[in-house]
Amino acid sequence: TPAPTPAPTPAPTPAPTPAPTTSLLFSLTGSNTGQCSVSGLCFSSQGYTHNEDCIFTASESGILNVIEFQTEEYIDVLTVGGNEYSGTNAPDGVRIQAGQNITWTSDESTTFTGFKICITPGQVSAPAPTTSPPSTTTPLLEAEDASSEGSGTAI
Repeated sequence: TPAPTPAPTPAPTPAPTPAPTTSLLFSLTGSNTGQCSVSGLCFSSQGYTHNEDCIFTASESGILNVIEFQTEEYIDVLTVGGNEYSGTNAPDGVRIQAGQNITWTSDESTTFTGFKICITPGQVSAPAPTTSPPSTTTPLLEAEDASSEGSGTAI
């Protein structure tokens, strides 16, 4: 009698693909964080409350992209790199470094819609200086005076 045919070996079950995770690129501290929050690539204080005092610390370098920004002008202030932003003057396109603190403070009176700002992570070092090609001076053609000797052609 012939030997029994062995059953085929089943293909191994592939490991499940892990769900994509977006790590937080900002941490949040402060004495009154109110509506301040961090989520993925963004930090915000939307519908902010009175007397908020928040510090957002970047974990990576990158460029800020403002999604929404409206605060009480000159009073409720976001400070990035020593520059203050308020009203609708937002820090869009501002470069930040890993470890840099961004501070937010609001007072006890009027509140506005607040802000939501995200980061595009990446290298933010200053671009390499560009060198201009050496200038070449083209001599100017001299116009001949019509009364002088020569062809009498004026240019």
